[in-house]
Amino acid sequence: MSSYTLCRALLVALLPTYGACQSLGYQDADTPSEAVGMMQTTLMTARIMKERCGERFPELQAEMEENLSKWRAKEATTIRKSNLYWAEMVRKDPKTAQSVPAVEAAIRKSMAAVAEVPGDAGARVFSQTCKQHFSALASGIWRTRTPNAYKYLDAAP
Repeated sequence: MSSYTLCRALLVALLPTYGACQSLGYQDADTPSEAVGMMQTTLMTARIMKERCGERFPELQAEMEENLSKWRAKEATTIRKSNLYWAEMVRKDPKTAQSVPAVEAAIRKSMAAVAEVPGDAGARVFSQTCKQHFSALASGIWRTRTPNAYKYLDAAP
């Protein structure tokens, strides 16, 4: 997977999460490998957000977990395919996996920009971001926002 593909995947996963960026629209996959990268980035983003949001807002943990579980159940086949193809991509080119720490760092940095806004307003924005992210996953809206990514993954054997 090229660094371009990973950057696109990161943009797809992160930009819509933060309200100020929503006006930029939604990037979609142009290739099957981008679709895999997008799903892997979505999974990584959910893991990191659940961790950070849960630390800051323990009262949201049950709601976030419920929404994440709904999404995982709805998209179990798509996630499974993405995981299989990601493993195959890494096996074919082990350098692909070297990009994971950079993507994870970028996700954490993007979250910090929202999470570390001081005061009550900052806490409200971060809390809302946490709730909206997991609610959006559970709603299935990403199939509408990124139809090509899901089309590629759904079509994969």
